[in-house]
Amino acid sequence: SDIDCGGDICYNGQCRVACRNADDCSIGEKCLSNICVIPCLDHSQCTSGLACLDGLCVLGCRSNKDCPSDQSCINNKCADPCKTGGICGPNALCSIDKHLSQCTCPEGFEGNPTPDQGCVRVPAPCLATNQCPSSHMCIGNQCNLPCQKTTSCAIGERCYQNVCRKVCYTSNNCLPGEICNNDGTCQPGCDSDADCPPTELCLSGKCKCAAGFIGTPFGCSDIDECTEEPCHPTARCENLPGSYRCICPEGTVGDGLTQQGCIKPKECYKDDDCANNLACVNDKCTEPCSNTTCGPNALCNAENHQASCYCPPGHLGDASEHTVGCFKVECIVNEDCASDKACDDETNRCIKPCDLISCGKGSCSVANHQALCTCYEGYQLVNNICEDINECLSQPCHSTAFCENQPGTYQCQCPEGLIGDPINVGCRDPNECLTDSDCPSSASCQNARCRSPCERENVCGRNATCLAQSHNAICACPPNSRGDPSIECVYIECSENEDCANEKACMDAKCIDPCALPNVCGTNARCTAQNHIGVCTCESGTTGDAQLGCVALQYCNTDSQCASGTICTNGICASLCSSVRDCISDQLCIQGVCQPTCRSNSSCPEFQYCHNSICTKEVLCRNDDDCDVNENCIQDTYGRASCENVCLGRALCGRNAECIARSHAPDCECKEGFFGDPKSGCRKIECSTDAECSNDKTCDDHMCKIACLIGEPCGENALCTTENHKQVCHCQPGFTGDPRVRCDVVDFCKDAPCGPGARCRNSRGSFKCTCPPGLVGVPYNEGCRIAA
Repeated sequence: SDIDCGGDICYNGQCRVACRNADDCSIGEKCLSNICVIPCLDHSQCTSGLACLDGLCVLGCRSNKDCPSDQSCINNKCADPCKTGGICGPNALCSIDKHLSQCTCPEGFEGNPTPDQGCVRVPAPCLATNQCPSSHMCIGNQCNLPCQKTTSCAIGERCYQNVCRKVCYTSNNCLPGEICNNDGTCQPGCDSDADCPPTELCLSGKCKCAAGFIGTPFGCSDIDECTEEPCHPTARCENLPGSYRCICPEGTVGDGLTQQGCIKPKECYKDDDCANNLACVNDKCTEPCSNTTCGPNALCNAENHQASCYCPPGHLGDASEHTVGCFKVECIVNEDCASDKACDDETNRCIKPCDLISCGKGSCSVANHQALCTCYEGYQLVNNICEDINECLSQPCHSTAFCENQPGTYQCQCPEGLIGDPINVGCRDPNECLTDSDCPSSASCQNARCRSPCERENVCGRNATCLAQSHNAICACPPNSRGDPSIECVYIECSENEDCANEKACMDAKCIDPCALPNVCGTNARCTAQNHIGVCTCESGTTGDAQLGCVALQYCNTDSQCASGTICTNGICASLCSSVRDCISDQLCIQGVCQPTCRSNSSCPEFQYCHNSICTKEVLCRNDDDCDVNENCIQDTYGRASCENVCLGRALCGRNAECIARSHAPDCECKEGFFGDPKSGCRKIECSTDAECSNDKTCDDHMCKIACLIGEPCGENALCTTENHKQVCHCQPGFTGDPRVRCDVVDFCKDAPCGPGARCRNSRGSFKCTCPPGLVGVPYNEGCRIAA
């Protein structure tokens, strides 16, 4: 109430401030009906313990967790869900667990407590009232609820004769053992067996125990007939609801109820009593092959109760004959051979099918084990042999010619005395023509005769050649000649420099040495023929213009090595000068020293190059870093340095190795396709990967080696084979274990394969059962026993 709010107003369980307008309220509130309230759009805008209802934050819940465990959040209010109508069905009890309602049937009731069905009272059997639920009485051996009026009964019940009875319309509404009376209540009784429990029958309108059952205060109980031992002593009694049965133990047959009892049967009487691969011998199903001996290498198979010997795949022979047996052959059918071979029925070996046939004029190939003949052009296959095709049968020639068949082809020919085109135009008298077209293209019609146009007198000039083409004479000068072919052709050696060798030049139609011409080079110069011209260079130790003349050089390191009036410049003694007049031809006076002029590097002395038309000392290198990685900087006796290849006579490498440069130093390396120590010699690489070797070899140290001979891959008593270049270890037949470590003889006796009393002796790949001295029997099956 408002008293609890100390001057504020109690609104929906909350103390709220009274107001006249919004100014009397806090920020975020508004004045509504003289009360400060908090407006909202959803629950998130309200503080804890409040919920958004009708746009206002009021006291309430948002989910079940906001309520006590015995209440639920219903319409944002914490309430008892069991007080909400329609939660449970008739006669059901409602309880709450963790905010959720649960419906259960009370004691003495059964059914589905949901609203659609509900609970029905099921009277429990009893002998006295103290065995019944509270307020119930034991009436007619059933716990019933006494009553004075129907309101004291459960829903769906009526008070009849001071007992609550279930209301019914038909007997289907009643419990088993009850029927629907005319007064509309269920009473004990029955109309048929279906009205009674499964262990009872309807007799004279009452449910009574069926045969094999006995009545008790709690219903009909099964009679255990086995307590009276009704079965034969050899049988086992099994109690059944209302009855019993006698069962013979496993492995025996018979009637467990009669005097005969259960007996152990024979395993078989005939073969059909056994599996298909077994036979009935001495009343036992045994393997027929155990009593059958096949030939060497033969196998035994049991089928339809009979043993039969047969040869394994890849073998032939008489499997049943002890002295013959089976022997391995290369093939039996074509599919046992490669696709390009076939199986010979007589020798059972894979042979080449093409060796058995002759195609004649054709080639033989094999497809799917069959030999196929492919005939050459002009031949056809007749009865598996290539025979010549007679093309003349199709009359391919002109009617005036005749056809001659030839091996693989044919030829059209004009009859003797006639000429022409025997295929298209036809044949005619060679002495007759009207126009050039009547003659071959290499002839022309002259005086009604076909003759070569080159036969005419003076048709071409001297030394010219004549070619008859398209009925005309074509004149031409032969190679290495020139002129008018209709007049004369003159033979020549060349017409341009390219017709001569590189060191020759073409002059007056002849190839000559250009250096042989007069005045090509100056004095002290040498001429070298290059690209059809003479190239002049100063002789070693001279300088100047090689085309004009060269003068001797004096090399030096210091001025003291030069004559008077000269100084050492750029490693050469040069004359002092005051002007160009003091210098020889083709020299300039530069800084008081005569310097030779140049047009190219070839015009300069050795170890100098042409720079701005002046020969300057060439500095090729100062140290190795000025050279390529494959060179050293080497000085001569005059202190001139140059880069030289490090491998020039400096490194002696082994066979199949070559010298290479590494960081200005020589080194040896095996040539491509070789390996080994390049200083002592290299070997040819046979392989780089296993794929380059045959399947039984592996690539080891660049050589194809038999895989099983590399190291010791397999253990004792193991065999080594090669698969895809890899070592594969297998234990020998009759051995087991890790083949890479050790294989031991298989102990076939450890599983006691012999019969009772027999001895087992292990052997490689098998075992043998024997009877000890003094015992007889079949050691492999029944075992050994003392001789009778």
